[in-house]
Amino acid sequence: MTTPAVRFPFSVELGEQHDALRATLGWMESEIGAKGARVLGERGFLSRLRTWRAHLGQHFRFEEAAGFDGAVVSPDAEVRTQATNLLRQHRALEARFDALLDRTAAPPGAEDAAELLVELRRFFRQLRQHDAFEDALLQRVARGPADVSPA
Repeated sequence: MTTPAVRFPFSVELGEQHDALRATLGWMESEIGAKGARVLGERGFLSRLRTWRAHLGQHFRFEEAAGFDGAVVSPDAEVRTQATNLLRQHRALEARFDALLDRTAAPPGAEDAAELLVELRRFFRQLRQHDAFEDALLQRVARGPADVSPA
């Protein structure tokens, strides 16, 4: 028996991806909070970060391929500008996370563990801010152009 290929609407699929990414982000933050620098020595922590990085990249490509559900081609110039800025943020976030992964993979003692954890937390905070801005933009696009007709 084969399952037919079903393509969910962008917003449903995006919501599911955001939920999964946020859940993993929350888990990583709690691991860092509970274990501190010990988490960096855990065997699987770096591989989980790398796996999450791959998922994050796939998520960004999905958003970009779908044009942020029309924001990239919106008739509203401000929305188009914000969507373009989100694309730039994707590249910057990926580059920053890749650099953090390189630092995390450094031999023990080559990196100040406390400073690395601070940087990881900053990155996670920046990613949450990006996510909130993106959600606000998508909600604006979903509402459509403001109704300016007279009452």
